[in-house]
Amino acid sequence: GNFFAFKSRGVTGPIRSLLPISAGQVAIEQDANWNLSYRASLPSGEHREHREYLQAQIHHVRGPARDFVTGNSPIMDARDSIALEIAAERFGGTFFGNGATPGLIFKFMAGFQGFRTDEERKKFIDDFQNIYAKKNRFKALMLPNGLEVADGPAVDNDKAQFLETRKLQRSIIAGVLGVPPHIVGDLDRATFSNIEEQSLDLVRSAILPICRTFESAMERDLLTPADRAGGIVIRFNLDGLLRGDFKSRQEGLAIQRMNGVINADEWREKENENPRQDGGGEVYWDQGPSGQTGASSAEDGG
Repeated sequence: GNFFAFKSRGVTGPIRSLLPISAGQVAIEQDANWNLSYRASLPSGEHREHREYLQAQIHHVRGPARDFVTGNSPIMDARDSIALEIAAERFGGTFFGNGATPGLIFKFMAGFQGFRTDEERKKFIDDFQNIYAKKNRFKALMLPNGLEVADGPAVDNDKAQFLETRKLQRSIIAGVLGVPPHIVGDLDRATFSNIEEQSLDLVRSAILPICRTFESAMERDLLTPADRAGGIVIRFNLDGLLRGDFKSRQEGLAIQRMNGVINADEWREKENENPRQDGGGEVYWDQGPSGQTGASSAEDGG
């Protein structure tokens, strides 16, 4: 939900480095003038040192925020679903680690007087667990005279919908994070003809929003007014993830170019390229009624 870093500056003022601060050690306060301040607890030897920073000293990347100040963690929003998945995984590990059978129940036969003291009962249980636990559980079972094993409660994972629960929680958690099902191994509804489109959806739905959040925060906190006035922007290059759809993207941009929707520089900007140095990238192509293509510059309003 939040990323914090202290902006370390050189002697002349420019930012030299970013020093990350654990999000769990930062508290944000807002005054009556909407200015933010950051109270950080930093390690100092064997102790922790509390420092307060101004908004201009901290690079803050925040996720969606209900109070517009502190970003909300999607993991915290889905904590109940994650807790259920962890509980199901632990149950499965314990259940199958115990030979997929529930614990034994002992029954006293007629005439058996039981254990005389609690210490005697505890000693029997401890000895039994030490001898027959885990890898020794399939050895011959020797019980005192008058004691037998009774039928315990049956565990029916089908009725408990153990596998269905794990599949559902996996899908819910993936949905919270915007991850397509096939990325986490959920192929129940996959046709294998749309895997490429689902992989692109991973970029659009999960990765791109995070990149945009970091880009806007870095442009706000790390660029100077002169940088922004000069047209400097910060972008993550996701071409490697979109390589499989390069042809479709170029065909769509070519249609916009031919219809005068974008010029060459705007096309290059979408592809994370710099404008043409000769100035020819500002020209728009206009296609007339006959299909003939003409050219007009941005100053002409074409």
